[in-house]
This record gives sequence, C-alpha cells and structure tokens, in this order.
Amino acid sequence: MRAIHHRVALAVCLLGGVSLSAQGADRMHPGQWDTTILVNGKPHTFSACLTPSEADAMNGDVASVRAIVERDIGPTGCKVVNVRATGGVVEVTSSCNGKETMGTTIYRGDSAESTNANGVKTLSKRVGPCK
Repeated sequence: MRAIHHRVALAVCLLGGVSLSAQGADRMHPGQWDTTILVNGKPHTFSACLTPSEADAMNGDVASVRAIVERDIGPTGCKVVNVRATGGVVEVTSSCNGKETMGTTIYRGDSAESTNANGVKTLSKRVGPCK
C-alpha cells in the first residue's frame, strides 16, 4: 500500500500542483490501479492497490487531499505549494529542487489523466479489486 503512495507522489511531483475546492468528489474508486507515466515519450508503468481509506482521502476536501499528497511526496524531497480541486479536476503546484511545477489531473472514478507544465503525462485506470 505504501508503494502506491510513493509512486502516486512521484507522479504528482512530476506533474506539478494540485488544486481543490472545499468539497469532496467521486474522483477515485478503491481497487487495483495500473498507471503509466510518459516521460520524454518513454512509458514507465506500475500497478498498485488503492485502499478504501486512501480513496476516501483522495475524494475528500482540499485538506484531506493535501495531507495525502504531502505525506506521499515527503520522501522525494518535493514540497506541496498549493492544492486546489473542483469536482473531478485537481491541480497541484509542487516545488522540487527549487523549481515549481503545476499539474492538472482529471479524475473519472475508474480512470485519471494528468499533465504537467514539464510535458509529463500520466494515465491511470482501475483494473479491478486489489490483488
């Protein structure tokens, strides 16, 4: 479970920032997720389990999303500058090695697509229950 946080955190850090409203949304469903990060046109794929409590945090208000993102990117040395969300759209601004980057993720419950200012794209989809 912790592995998904580190990988998601890395994706968030690569993508930039998260921005959320005060209300939660149906952004992510718990289960097994396959994620592909495209960096310089090269895919890096991993699979991880998203627990119900982790999904609840990602579907929650700005404070709960920010808390999970901060916890997960902490080991990378990056810092969350801003988190904002409106419905299924989350914007995160992060600072990595002194450089701020903003990224936008569109969540659709069983899939998500992210892009950041550096051109990094992430595609994620729920593939079923956790293994």
